[in-house]
Amino acid sequence: MTTPIITVVGSFAVGLTMRAPKLPIFGETMLGTDFDMGPGGKGSNQAVATARLGAKSSLLAILGTDKLAGIATDLYAAEGVDTTLVTERSERPTGVGIIILNDKGENFIILDMGANELMDARSVDAGDARIATSDVVMAVLEVPVEAAARAM
Repeated sequence: MTTPIITVVGSFAVGLTMRAPKLPIFGETMLGTDFDMGPGGKGSNQAVATARLGAKSSLLAILGTDKLAGIATDLYAAEGVDTTLVTERSERPTGVGIIILNDKGENFIILDMGANELMDARSVDAGDARIATSDVVMAVLEVPVEAAARAM
């Protein structure tokens, strides 16, 4: 059996998670616990998952040029995701999500998709050669629909 080649056209965002006894209301300040910061984004998660399953996984994504981008590049190096098609651009910061969990496990999430929103058809065209040789191409709608459609 040959190793599948999978290209993901997708997103990366850093999740900032904190627990609180209840979800806050407008204007309320409360204490939280268990702060966590880690990698996320549906496209990034797919690229890491397929690499862990043994595929030759590649991600086409856009990061900011800030410190949060390093979380992505460290993750991909550790997980064996090909980042040839991951670019950094200074116009927008790396995507980030703020997640608050209450004691019942309910949450609210606020996302700034940041640099993910810069992806367009031209960005995807930069990955034409890889896409053409892929066994599977995946796209998520955390990037503009124009980019996901172009990948397909």
